[in-house]
Formats: sequence, C-alpha cells, structure tokens
Amino acid sequence: MEVLEQMRMLLREKAILFGQYEQETLRLDTDDLDAVDDIADAVKARQSLIGKIDGLDQRMAAIRDASDYGAYCYSIERNQCDYAGLTGTEQGVFRDGQEVFAIMTRIRELEARIPMKMTVIQEQLQEKIRKNNVSGKFTGYLKQMGQGSKGVLYDKRR
Repeated sequence: MEVLEQMRMLLREKAILFGQYEQETLRLDTDDLDAVDDIADAVKARQSLIGKIDGLDQRMAAIRDASDYGAYCYSIERNQCDYAGLTGTEQGVFRDGQEVFAIMTRIRELEARIPMKMTVIQEQLQEKIRKNNVSGKFTGYLKQMGQGSKGVLYDKRR
C-alpha cells in the first residue's frame, strides 16, 4: 500500500476513535448524582481509547521515520504545509487531519466544563454522607463508641 494511503487510513481510524472519545466525554458532562457509575465507565472507556489512539500515533510515526516521503505525508496530516501546493489525494489527507483537529477542539471545550460538574456531584455526595452520619442507629452506635455525634467523617474533634 502506498505511504500516503497508509497514512490516510490510519488518520481516518484515528478520527473514528476520537469521535468515540468525544462520545465518552459527553457522558462525563453531567452533574447528575445517579450517573456516577456511568461516569466511571466513561473514564475507563476513554482510557482504553487513548491507548488505541497512541498505538495509531506510533504507527504514523513509524511511517514518518521510514522515508522522506513518509515525513512529508506526516506533515500533511498534521496540517503543517501549504494546502494549495498539495495534490488532490494529499489535500484529502490534509482535510482528514483537519477533521481530527476539529474533534480534538470540541473535546477540549467539553473537558473545560467537566471539573465544575464533578464538583457539584462531589458536594451532593458529601451532603448525603453528612445526612447519613447524623441520623439513625449509626449515630447512636458512634456515640456509644465515643466517636462523636456527627459521625467519624465530620467529627470536629478529629
């Protein structure tokens, strides 16, 4: 297979994987306390996808290092050349590279919102823990054991 076609095939596969990564990132974009398990699954799926993307990057780097033309093709897929000076097939690789960069940009924008949503979930979980620690038989047990009335996690004496 021609070097340019190999690079294009890998680049298209990379775009598909980044599309899946974007979908998993969308699963993280929630402040719903009931979605904690789904969030954990999305994190694991993203990690798996990163491994696959890294593998593609290594294969692309191997093509780059194998020849001068491979290095040229690599610069095309990275959009590090003049589009107007490319052949039709090379322009296709350039556009495929732009698609990958567009997906990466959307992922970065999504990821910027996620920490705030995780903070909301953390606060909701902490509130549930506080409520559980000040009610019921567990509090009585803690008092008997000399652990305080507010529970171990929020006892001011600790």
